[in-house]
Amino acid sequence: MPDFDPGAILEVLERHRVRYVVVGAFAALLQGVGVVTGDLDVTPAADEENLAALAAALTELGGAIRVSAGESVAFWPDARQLARAQVWNLTTRFGDLDLVLAPAAFPQGYEQLAPVAQRVTLADRPVIVAVARLEDVLASKQSAGREKDLASLGLLQAEIERRAADARS
Repeated sequence: MPDFDPGAILEVLERHRVRYVVVGAFAALLQGVGVVTGDLDVTPAADEENLAALAAALTELGGAIRVSAGESVAFWPDARQLARAQVWNLTTRFGDLDLVLAPAAFPQGYEQLAPVAQRVTLADRPVIVAVARLEDVLASKQSAGREKDLASLGLLQAEIERRAADARS
């Protein structure tokens, strides 16, 4: 299993001019919430041009379909293939990458998340990425209802409330 380097994955996506929003736990982490994650979740724009750019980025990343921890199946992505599924669980040479075209609570995916996304500069790279608002990460995790999502709800809610209190004062 490769070392997890989400910044390297995001750098490749940026180089290929893929339009996406970082979602999930890594979105919260980029905004200062102390969650732990071992993968990167992104919601790409689902138009053919963007999915073609994404396919090129995945080829550069050595993307493969993740079937279980440490096991993967070869993958030769193209735009049409990527459009056929709502979720792709992949592994890359920089770690796990999940493509989530319609995250829980956001059926329009990128079109719904991008207009209100935050712009965040990665700490270790000169890359600025679109990141889902904490409120949207919370809504998605609540809607998904998986045990691993529910475990982070308290941290997310506390940070949202802290920021709201700071804004009021």
